[in-house]
Amino acid sequence: MKYIYLILIILMCACGSYETVKVTLPNGFKVKAEIADTPQKAELGLMNRNHLGKHKGMIFPFDKDDSRLFWMKNTYINLDILFI
Repeated sequence: MKYIYLILIILMCACGSYETVKVTLPNGFKVKAEIADTPQKAELGLMNRNHLGKHKGMIFPFDKDDSRLFWMKNTYINLDILFI
């Protein structure tokens, strides 16, 4: 497997400098996801966001299988996490 994607599926606001992609999950559900493609973007993640948009999320691409740690510091919105 070339990439493993960690998707935080949430309903969130659109935000500044993240590139976005349309993601279709295996069950056909579609999400517009921001890409956290740098260490800085991944560390910031969804911190400090108060507004939730519909069918939006964030994707964290990784190039190899490994254990990952995520935290909820300053995260004011409810999150669901999905490993694909």
